Amino acid sequence: MQYRLDYNISSGAMKITLNTDTLSTTVKAFQSEFIDKIQNDTRKWTHVTIDLTKSKMIDAAGIKLVLSLMNVIQTKNIRPEIMVKNAYVLKILNISLINNKAKLVLVE
Repeated sequence: MQYRLDYNISSGAMKITLNTDTLSTTVKAFQSEFIDKIQNDTRKWTHVTIDLTKSKMIDAAGIKLVLSLMNVIQTKNIRPEIMVKNAYVLKILNISLINNKAKLVLVE
């Protein structure tokens, strides 16, 4: 599976894990299904993490996916955290100003 949603109901946390590079060749296959699942989820979240640690590359389609996720999450008044392991992906997210809408965390 190219993505996974993990919920911790007791803490109100949701973790969105993308198990692939965030490129046009990979995200198109699951983007609409993925966004719909999150948009239609009725749970009360207090914290959302987008895990991009398995992404070594990101392109315009990947940025669009992340922005779409953030727009859905922000309708629930939550500022997401994005975990990144690759310095290139972090640089692209900063250039695209995603850091203004989410907390970017570089993990080892």
